[in-house]
Amino acid sequence: MAIVDVFTGDNLVFICKVNVDITDCEIRAELWDDLGEYVRKATSNVEGGGSDQIEIIDLTAGRFKVHIAQGETTDFSRDARLQIKLTTSDLKEHTIAEHRLTFQTRKIDWTTLSNVTINTLPFRINLTIPIPTITIT
Repeated sequence: MAIVDVFTGDNLVFICKVNVDITDCEIRAELWDDLGEYVRKATSNVEGGGSDQIEIIDLTAGRFKVHIAQGETTDFSRDARLQIKLTTSDLKEHTIAEHRLTFQTRKIDWTTLSNVTINTLPFRINLTIPIPTITIT
């Protein structure tokens, strides 16, 4: 389990590789905190899921991305957990990732530095957190 520091409200992208063909698999991800806030994502073959939630990069190599959009974690408390599960076509479930995330709320909020005005338009960076390659047998 990795512990990752992130900022509340920012975009998050988790890149995953499971080393198996995921053509007929369902993938679900959930990010939650200790106060009851949560974000759920799934592949398009799961009711309510979609390719904008879990993007398949390579079916045969088992590569995909889990997207948490800007603002979905705005109300998260400091401590959160991420779990990603894969369900095979024969209905076997595999937990392929479990991580603890620490959300920070401190951000730079000043607009000047040495009398130079800084552009304060909304700006977000996609944080990519690689998840270790896992082989499912």
